[in-house]
Amino acid sequence: MAIIGELKDFGVVTLIQLNCIERKSARLTINSQGKEAVIFFENGEISHAQYAEHTGTKAVHQALAISDGYFRLEEGILPHTRTNKLPWMQVVMEGIRLLDEQRAHADKRPIEERVVEELTTIKGVGWVLLTTSDGSIVAHSGLQTPERISALMAFFCAKGQAIGGKLKLGRTQQLALTCSDNQVVMLFRESYIVALLLDSRSSLETIIEEATGTLRRHFPERVPTA
Repeated sequence: MAIIGELKDFGVVTLIQLNCIERKSARLTINSQGKEAVIFFENGEISHAQYAEHTGTKAVHQALAISDGYFRLEEGILPHTRTNKLPWMQVVMEGIRLLDEQRAHADKRPIEERVVEELTTIKGVGWVLLTTSDGSIVAHSGLQTPERISALMAFFCAKGQAIGGKLKLGRTQQLALTCSDNQVVMLFRESYIVALLLDSRSSLETIIEEATGTLRRHFPERVPTA
């Protein structure tokens, strides 16, 4: 029995993950704007894929970009050929990386503005302010008086670094201020400081983890050279 649905409910990445994690053998057909992509799974691995003139990993990567359309999943159907031998996780992660690069290239805004926009999508985050280590505003979202906040950020940053130095704790990576109604967390990345306003009910650890991951992707740490 075939399972039919819309991509707005289950994205292509989710469909691939579900089939591979459950180690299924099946055929996934995706229809969007008159085009058809087909991905075959054998025992939880992607064995064959075809989309337009592309086959194998290239076809999967192209299919990951499809966000609107319908899918049809039929279990027990195997391909007549194999065009992929790479682990499914490797194929998907590389496809996501390529998609991110394409979107970043298409977006001509400064990387700092894109980072702030991405951080504001984290559940529980109110405003976001990105400054240099001396408090100069680079980008912000949801703030009416960023100048006042940026000055406070620079002050707290300097005090945090000084306290860490006095206690010989190493480089300060983050500071958090918890009040009755809200929380403010400051993350330090390269020459930037990022401050986020959080609802008091939000999980500080979860948001810090997600925000830090975003900063690492966009602002990779420089490796010292000899």
